[in-house]
Amino acid sequence: MVQFSAILPDFKGLIITLEHMRLRLIKRLGSGAYGVVYLAYDNSLPSKPTPYAVKCLLKHPKESDYHHLQQREIAYHKAASAHPCVVKLHGVIEEEHYLYLILDYCPGGDLFSAIIDHGMYVNDDVRVKRSFLQLLDAIHGCHDLGISHRDLKPENILLSGDGSRVYLTDFGLATKAKLSASFGCGSSFYMSPECAGADVSKRPFVTSISDIWALGVILVNMITGRNPWHIASTQDTGYASYLVEGKPYLQRMLHISRGAVDLLSRIFVDNPAERITIHQLRAAVIEIDTFFPTAPNLCPPVKTLLSSSRPVGSVDITDCLRVGTGASDAAEVKIVDIRPISSPDDNDKITVPKNIGTPPKAFTPVGDESLFVNASDSLFTDDSGSDSESSGPVTPQTRAVAIPSPNISSLLLEFPEVPPDIAVRLSERNSAARRAQDASLTMKKRKLPRSWERFVQRIKVRV
Repeated sequence: MVQFSAILPDFKGLIITLEHMRLRLIKRLGSGAYGVVYLAYDNSLPSKPTPYAVKCLLKHPKESDYHHLQQREIAYHKAASAHPCVVKLHGVIEEEHYLYLILDYCPGGDLFSAIIDHGMYVNDDVRVKRSFLQLLDAIHGCHDLGISHRDLKPENILLSGDGSRVYLTDFGLATKAKLSASFGCGSSFYMSPECAGADVSKRPFVTSISDIWALGVILVNMITGRNPWHIASTQDTGYASYLVEGKPYLQRMLHISRGAVDLLSRIFVDNPAERITIHQLRAAVIEIDTFFPTAPNLCPPVKTLLSSSRPVGSVDITDCLRVGTGASDAAEVKIVDIRPISSPDDNDKITVPKNIGTPPKAFTPVGDESLFVNASDSLFTDDSGSDSESSGPVTPQTRAVAIPSPNISSLLLEFPEVPPDIAVRLSERNSAARRAQDASLTMKKRKLPRSWERFVQRIKVRV
């Protein structure tokens, strides 16, 4: 994946101006695939400097796809900035080689840090409900403008200094297309089944309804500090179990209240047409009594769900490499996101094909680990075609096979009693396997390979 942020220069100390603002970039807050974010102060009033966040981007040629995506992100973010729960985009400064997006500064960091690093939502129904309702209002406001976010996750939700307010940000994958065929768009943990596209024969899906699925996964993150599955596909053992068990799977894996289970079961509906709406979801969240189990010791704190061999601060949900927290001076975020260079809905128009295709074959999950971790592109492509010629159907007339039918006597199998020491070892091995599967759904990070780090270093040296 292209990492433009790796070749950007160090902007620390740079002074930029926008109308009455005179911004000085003080320190680097984090970086993503396409840009770097700095903390800046407006010194137009020396007696009261105002903090801002400045997102620095590489300026692309006007005829390129990257330029089109940049302009689309800016336009959608500007349109949504009027909502009180969206990070405000104050303006854009264009230079010969770089773009600077002037944004509100959110000193509370992102929602991921609030969940994992600070345990802000553990057994706190009031805070969970308040923050989630604010997020719902932000998404509702975007949908009213015809904008679907398509990349909802805790890393794209920022907090105020005291954590009482949440703000939606990063419209890099947003679209105004009501229907989309951009499958695999976003982060795997938060993709809806129709967006993943592996089990629906690549049918175009409604983007706003897909956002609701991601909201459900974020709610699970806030309550439990973990994910319900790796990706919503039958090739994922966790999601396949949910399709078979339903509510009992959520109760068993997440240890949440019955009210929360009922609510999530209305969000995690495989058929988008039957999924809960934004209005219904808001009313249900308001009415719920508690998200946490009432019986003691059923809901362990977030930090106890993490592997004891890893520090809490190093744990991430998906596609991120983090050092420190979003609010600390040494904080740095390197988000590895998934952004299509071009897609059928870039111009917000799409033609629905007449022949959508036949339903996929049933899949039987095998093994303990998810087959969709680091999913390959083959899972999002149609392999129904074939280059080889068929010699015709196989029938008893074309390929007759004589099948003997021997007389098999009844077998009586007697299993010897397992020695106590072997039984103990088998039990410990099964328990370890269950713990490993359980830990795989904990909010965690995926580090970039060292080969990529060396490649980035070479680019920096050459630049």
